[in-house]
Amino acid sequence: MSKIEAFQFNPSTISLGNNYLLVGGDPYLTDMVSDMIRHKLRDKYQIDLIIMYGDEAKAAQINDLLDTLSIFSSSKLILFRNADLMGKKEMECLSNYFDAPSEQQTVVITAEKIDTKLSAWKHIRDNCMVVTCDPPRYGKAMSSWLNKELARQGKSMSPKTKDLFLERIELDYADAANELQKLVLLTGANKQISELDVMNSIGSSRAGTQVDFFRSLGNRDAKKCIELLNRMLASEWEPLQVLFLVTRFYNVVYRVLILMQNRVSIADIKARYLKDVYQSQEQTYINAASSYRLEDMVSVFEALLETDARLKSSAGSPEVILTMGVLAMLEKS
Repeated sequence: MSKIEAFQFNPSTISLGNNYLLVGGDPYLTDMVSDMIRHKLRDKYQIDLIIMYGDEAKAAQINDLLDTLSIFSSSKLILFRNADLMGKKEMECLSNYFDAPSEQQTVVITAEKIDTKLSAWKHIRDNCMVVTCDPPRYGKAMSSWLNKELARQGKSMSPKTKDLFLERIELDYADAANELQKLVLLTGANKQISELDVMNSIGSSRAGTQVDFFRSLGNRDAKKCIELLNRMLASEWEPLQVLFLVTRFYNVVYRVLILMQNRVSIADIKARYLKDVYQSQEQTYINAASSYRLEDMVSVFEALLETDARLKSSAGSPEVILTMGVLAMLEKS
């Protein structure tokens, strides 16, 4: 068994007869790797692509699919999606294939997670190249992704432009890829993407609005908060989705306040305790902590809980409930 991360996967190593296990919860990375395999095998061989879903697969189907060559092609690419949803009998059928895999077909298996305590999963893992497809857990992962994507697209950004781009996207590869693709189309033949390009493309987008919303929460600027809140709701953000962002924001602010009370330096807070936010956004949370006290967090979290309960149970307007909740969080005691 060999194991690599999705961004380290090299298409030049793809060959018919090789088998792959893509493990992780990020659909963008899973699709990226499976598409590489599909395109490489399609270009090099006359392959049939067959897709089977774990929650629909039956043992007899799996056996027929793996043991029978197509009458139209001598080569197959078989993609088992969501294999972790397979039943025990189906998993054993899939595992048994790897006792004597065919050199005329490639099997790609995707799963959010696997249990290697089960002999079937252990056997599959030991006979496949394992590619981890985990979602980004901290801002630096997005920075690494951006550098690789810019090189692949033949584009470049200054360090300041990269920071501007990264602070205006969500911690999500699919969202980031979508925003970068818009920039690539906007800049056309230009190799350099400028700060102005980023602002023109993302400045008024959902991600851009989110960054400004965080800043207004940190400044306890009620007027600006409500303006941006209304903009997000008008852009088809779900009220509970917005509340999730607000909760995440205050969780980080609370963490910073506790660290500051324990005399942890600002430099250490940034270096050691804010790895789940973009480096360019670290100062936003540090500044926010200067606008709140630890005592304020009691009323903030009470307002968060009350707003969450009202959104899930009340027949009232979600927009009004969310607006009143945010105003309660911003109120100074």
